[in-house]
Amino acid sequence: MLSRDGSSAVWARHDVASVRIPGILKARTGAHEVISTIMLNNIAILVSGYLVPTTLFRQPDRTDPVSKTVEGSAIFPRFILGLRVNTSLIMALTLAVVIFWLVERSTRGFELNAVGMNANPANSAGMDPNRTLIGAMTVGGALSGAAGAALIIAAPGLVRAIFRIKADDLATGQVAKGWGG
Repeated sequence: MLSRDGSSAVWARHDVASVRIPGILKARTGAHEVISTIMLNNIAILVSGYLVPTTLFRQPDRTDPVSKTVEGSAIFPRFILGLRVNTSLIMALTLAVVIFWLVERSTRGFELNAVGMNANPANSAGMDPNRTLIGAMTVGGALSGAAGAALIIAAPGLVRAIFRIKADDLATGQVAKGWGG
């Protein structure tokens, strides 16, 4: 998932920073994490829709908003020809085992469970609920980003810019503004 020019490393660093935003908003201001992540998802979709048609990301021989394809050496190989099952399945299963161990068997997992059950007693026991919340949301966002990257790298190998307004976008705006209760 690294490119020759290092731009993927820069993007990955930006991505990790951006998945922390909902956690920071929740921990510092009490903002609802579902609303803030839906709104940030819409921002990410619009930014992607803006960047993909630019000459920096668009395929050179096309005018429609289709990104450059992923190099063949970066695409996940398939287990069985003709099926879409590829080595990203191994990555997902490995991450699931690591997360299970982290949550069920580690000190951080105990802290995560304690803060999740009730933040006040966890705070009295010396745990930092804000740090734990931000860390949990960062890990969750990074895992979902890895899943999205695996989908792009595995199957089509490119991104198409698609613009659409859905009903839940309007509802999200109303709830965020305070109309929806």
